[in-house]
Amino acid sequence: MILLLASIGGVLFALDQSGWFSLQPGLIGILGKIPGWQDLPDAVADGRNEAKSWEQKENLYKVQIEQLRQEKEKVQKDLEESLFKKDSITKSDGSSRAGDTAKDKAPASVAPSASQAAILLADMKAPTAAEILLKVPSDVALEILQKMDNRKAAKIMEAMPVENGSDLLARLAQNQTAKTGK
Repeated sequence: MILLLASIGGVLFALDQSGWFSLQPGLIGILGKIPGWQDLPDAVADGRNEAKSWEQKENLYKVQIEQLRQEKEKVQKDLEESLFKKDSITKSDGSSRAGDTAKDKAPASVAPSASQAAILLADMKAPTAAEILLKVPSDVALEILQKMDNRKAAKIMEAMPVENGSDLLARLAQNQTAKTGK
């Protein structure tokens, strides 16, 4: 008799594990009849509902992450295009007087904001970000560096030629002094 019950239990377990049918609802119902365990079926149902809720949230977050990644790529592409256009305009213009270089001119319009540019540049490798910052007007580069984390800004400035990095550092210090009044 025991051997028969054990065999039936083994077959039922194997079928449950293979996914042919689930013993869980029946077992939970039986266990819910035991005194003190009456809340077990409700707790399991609540757990399943919560798991579904978390799964839906996870899927929503994955979609949002993908949207943000695409937006980041678009902004980065726009930044590179605007830098390329500005570079080509400056080269084709050919009229630069002493002290009136393309870096010192205030930009007519910059596609991304300084905050967006700071986020993009912070995600890049320091040498690449330094090269891009050297191509934008120094006022814009200064504003972007101010929006960045100090450590990342330092790594980017370290990747710049000494003259450019020291110029930006001096201007950062001047701006900080002007803001604090010290």
